[in-house]
Amino acid sequence: MIRWLALGLPFLLVFVGLEIYTHSELMRHGYTLQELQEETERLEEENRLLRRSVAAAGSWERLHQYARDEFQLGPPREVRFLQRKH
Repeated sequence: MIRWLALGLPFLLVFVGLEIYTHSELMRHGYTLQELQEETERLEEENRLLRRSVAAAGSWERLHQYARDEFQLGPPREVRFLQRKH
């Protein structure tokens, strides 16, 4: 009986230790995965906002180019007004 206990106890301790290690590693990887998913969502949102900003900048540039080409519009010139004295 003691012989079986002497053989079984180390096996049981190793088995329990491996189970605890496996569980802790799974938990660690789960937290890492969650952090990476949150970072991915944040970066995708930032990318969406940057694309919108670039698209808006591009459309304003096209609008300015169209106004210059079609209507010969440009930056306002300095105008002087003279006041008549009566």
